[in-house]
Formats: sequence, C-alpha cells, structure tokens
Amino acid sequence: MTATLEDRRLSDHLMHHEVTCKCGHCDGGGITPETVLLFERIRAQCVACKGVDIPITVSSGYRCPDYNTVVNPDTGRTGPHTKGIALDLLCPQGLKMDEFHGICLALNPLGGVGFYRKKGFIHVDTRGRKARWEG
Repeated sequence: MTATLEDRRLSDHLMHHEVTCKCGHCDGGGITPETVLLFERIRAQCVACKGVDIPITVSSGYRCPDYNTVVNPDTGRTGPHTKGIALDLLCPQGLKMDEFHGICLALNPLGGVGFYRKKGFIHVDTRGRKARWEG
C-alpha cells in the first residue's frame, strides 16, 4: 500500500496534513524543515516539563496567499504562514498558557512568537529575527 502525501510523516510527531493549507483550493503547500525542527523542540520541552507525553495540535501551518487574506486580513497575501515558516500551536492539555508561551519564547530566540491568550494558541515562526507580540 502506498502512502499518500497527506499521510506523509514530517517528523516523529508531525504529519504533512497537519500543516497544509485548509482552503481546499490550492495544492496545500507545506512547511520548512527548520519549522518542523522548532515544533519538535517545543514538543520535547513540553514533555520534559510535565514528564508525560503531551501532544501539540497545530491549528494553522502553511496558508496560500488567498486563504491568508481570509484568515488574517491585516497581513493580506504575505506573512510567515504564506512562506511555510509559521505554525499556530494550541496550548497542550496539562500546561498553562503562560508556561507554553515561556517554552516557545525560550526555544525560538531568533524567530516570531505571538501570544494569543484568549484564543488559546501561540504563533511561532522561523523568520530569522526576533519578533514578539500579543494578539
């Protein structure tokens, strides 16, 4: 049996379908290896903090320019999600938002970290320079 692209494993804990565009009209795109590595580092630190396996759900990964305009009109057709360098991560069960935010900050000193407390997720990206904000 041949695995489909959607079934492809990007890392030990991340599948291709978890990080592709959800518009239903484009080819789905994907994310960079650096972004996959950041995800795995964040996940490993969450597990180390709690001493148990803690899955992390990706609420948004790659977005095509058209879909990015719908999701985030402020950035329009550009932004880190359209470059495949960003993930929005739901706060894992068993961690407080502040704990999760601290882990993301510590492990991504040269990237973007957006804190969306009310929405329950942290944006991380591998833009190559420090950026911090609250949404």
